[in-house]
Amino acid sequence: MSKTAWVGARVLTMDPAGTEYAEGAVVTDGDRIVAVGAADRVDTRGAELVDCSGSILLPGFVNAHTHASQILLRGGPNHSRGLYDWLLNVVVPGLAAYTDDDLRTAISLYCLESIRAGVTTVVANEEPVGDNPREQLQIIADTFRDSGMRARVAVLFRDQRPEAVGSERGVSEGFDLPAGDELDETFALIAELGAHYRGVTAGMVDVWPSPATTAVASTKALRRSARHAVEHGGRWALHLAEIPLEQSSRGYSPVRYLDELGLLDHRLVAAHCVHVDGDDIAALAASRAAIVTNPVSNCFLASGIAPVPAMLAAGAVVTLGTDDANVNDAVNPISDIKTLALLHRAVTADPTVLQPEELVRMATVDGALALGLQDVGHLAAGMAADFQVVKADDPHMIPSHDPYATLVFQALGHEVRDVVIAGKQVMRNRRVAAHSDATQLSRRAQQASAAVLDRAGISPRRSLA
Repeated sequence: MSKTAWVGARVLTMDPAGTEYAEGAVVTDGDRIVAVGAADRVDTRGAELVDCSGSILLPGFVNAHTHASQILLRGGPNHSRGLYDWLLNVVVPGLAAYTDDDLRTAISLYCLESIRAGVTTVVANEEPVGDNPREQLQIIADTFRDSGMRARVAVLFRDQRPEAVGSERGVSEGFDLPAGDELDETFALIAELGAHYRGVTAGMVDVWPSPATTAVASTKALRRSARHAVEHGGRWALHLAEIPLEQSSRGYSPVRYLDELGLLDHRLVAAHCVHVDGDDIAALAASRAAIVTNPVSNCFLASGIAPVPAMLAAGAVVTLGTDDANVNDAVNPISDIKTLALLHRAVTADPTVLQPEELVRMATVDGALALGLQDVGHLAAGMAADFQVVKADDPHMIPSHDPYATLVFQALGHEVRDVVIAGKQVMRNRRVAAHSDATQLSRRAQQASAAVLDRAGISPRRSLA
């Protein structure tokens, strides 16, 4: 990688001071940023120049909670279902019908869509299905690596079943629970793959534990996940208080339960946190556990609305996830942060909540903080060269006076022109290097999805008749 200067964009550094440059320059050398500043003051000698006039340059988005492999199960069969209906009657049988090629196609499609949306880092919660979890996790991790993305593959598992789940079962014969020795094997595999990918990718890809929820993961599994994060210097992921079932299965708040166990701390990446009260919010804020709000999927599944303004007012760390690719049904942080803003302005009847700069910060800086990435999330000399260039001169982006407002309320998500991750330009003029034949990949994914639904016995179109 040669020295490169990205010149002429409006640069949003997202640094602690909120520094902006109306006509800025970002210079990279290898995988690092070596200079950021006004274009007429930054030394660009010896650098290849990239003209970014008419654009906004900002850090790449961090998608802190998602399920990438499910992308082949969107577009029809996933609609008009509650969470466990969708999980047990679409996701479980659908994933069980995947071949290895289907899985590789799914992750490839997810990476293509993510990069085109300006995502540079992702936490992908993935549950291996079948007899060879190692091979499936390797396919997922290898495909993220080959795409050039930063990825945390969070291995989803469960080891107990609440009685309430049984009433939601339809066609699904899945939802198997591991035996005790299999739980040991799961953690051994997570440790082995984590060490391997941290080594061969220089930390670009890592593997974490992800017990599904407090309702379907035992105290032992939760404790082991937290201990694993400490021992391996990483994080652990968890779906927390997404639906009332978690509270009804125990009789009191799952946040309080974790707090009593001593498991709330900065290493926990807790998705959703919809059904929480003031005490829960205070405990999450005090612990510095990361809350990942998923506004679109929570609306899609009618799960509720997380009280994000109250969380932020309490000082909690809150970041953004697009969640499952088949309960959104897109990978588009720009669209999701607009939804987040509009939801809470409508609910609170307050047009001042969740200001545009705050929303962009949630999807960049706070995402990096949640994942423990010290050199990602803002633009400064010495930081990793992870950023996106967003075209801001199309008619729907004009006029633009506040670049944050333009990104949140005018952009649609397809304006991202270029993406750089660890100094490598993974997308140039909307063409993603690792998936250069996007048409062929899309055609392959459509065919794979149809075959998966057929093998799983899932109707491709949801009818309520």
